Amino acid sequence: MKKFTLLLLLYAFLFSPVAFAQEGRRVLPIENEQTAIVLSVNGNNVRVQNAAPKSTLEVYNVLGMKVTSIKIDSTDKTIILNLPKGWYILKIENIARKIAIK
Repeated sequence: MKKFTLLLLLYAFLFSPVAFAQEGRRVLPIENEQTAIVLSVNGNNVRVQNAAPKSTLEVYNVLGMKVTSIKIDSTDKTIILNLPKGWYILKIENIARKIAIK
């Protein structure tokens, strides 16, 4: 049963739309009721646009453990994530996106 769950999780991450960090700059528009939050990933750099000041960007690994959290103090902020290669989940406010750092 554990193998099946692990295979199902691996399948979900491999075959779902993902922004690959090494493929160049990809912009992932995220719709919010008040405004459109935009996450741009380029290598280890993440640019957050249109987020409410004093919000928090949380980074999780694929096991669901929080890796780091960063306070967003302006509506346009660029953050350098010093993370090893792998899959991560970025969460800001009530929005989450998957990224891969290669």
